[in-house]
Amino acid sequence: MFLLLGGIFDLLLVATILVGQNIGAGNLLEAKRVVGTSANFFATLAAVMSGAGWLLSERLLEDGSDARSAGARLLQIRRLAHSTHGACRRGTSSLELRT
Repeated sequence: MFLLLGGIFDLLLVATILVGQNIGAGNLLEAKRVVGTSANFFATLAAVMSGAGWLLSERLLEDGSDARSAGARLLQIRRLAHSTHGACRRGTSSLELRT
């Protein structure tokens, strides 16, 4: 989990640096391209992680108890909500570029 979060923060930092460099150089088209690419990448990553969490939630809670189905459903809903919320935050927190 910490490795995944560290990787995401590193990629977000790189995208922010690239946007800043391109804005500083006056290349707004390339800055917009970096923002779009990073937003699409993080949205795709969130969808993949959400799908993996949804599919693997039954296996994560295998212990034979009666609360398994309720716990699996809660885990699926939380995984979906957390991933989409994170993707929306990362997609909208980037700079808004005006030409």
